[in-house]
Amino acid sequence: MDKPEVLRYKYSTHAFHVETFDGKTFVIENEAGNADRIRDLIAKGQVKSMHTDNPTLGQVFLKVTGKELV
Repeated sequence: MDKPEVLRYKYSTHAFHVETFDGKTFVIENEAGNADRIRDLIAKGQVKSMHTDNPTLGQVFLKVTGKELV
């Protein structure tokens, strides 16, 4: 069995969730072709927050087993 952080990474979409100061939100796939878009948002000082998609262990369990934890 893998460590929790390994399982969470394995089942992540690796997408970037970006919120800008003007209230817009974006989900940007972690692909080389999107690097310019992310860099432009940062260079223009528009990024309020950004994080990658990391599922909870409960979400991983649901994806693997098809059942929710109770």
